[in-house]
Amino acid sequence: MGYNTHAEYVLEERMAETPTVVDEFLEDLRIKAQPAAQRDFNMLKEIAAQDGIAEIEKWDSTYYSEKLKKERFDLDQELLRPYFKLENVLNGAFEVAGKLYGLTFEKTDEIDVYHEDV
Repeated sequence: MGYNTHAEYVLEERMAETPTVVDEFLEDLRIKAQPAAQRDFNMLKEIAAQDGIAEIEKWDSTYYSEKLKKERFDLDQELLRPYFKLENVLNGAFEVAGKLYGLTFEKTDEIDVYHEDV
């Protein structure tokens, strides 16, 4: 079909146009994001060092991320949990869609659905 890769075919009609543009964008993003990512990782290493952990493994990152949030930012996920109940999130999403796009949502029982929650 005249393309060297599937990526060339898919990107031809998209904003990026070529795999090279995508690669350049990702490399530029990596260069800009790496200092902040390294700073964040160093903070995790400091927290882990307090527990005697010299090398953070992948499976440690979630635990120490939560510990860092609690220690440095006084952020406790459990205190936020009531604000992110499914009902609250759904209501918020519908409200935002209404404000941004002028959409309104009304429940209807006139359509057959595969589950009662739909």
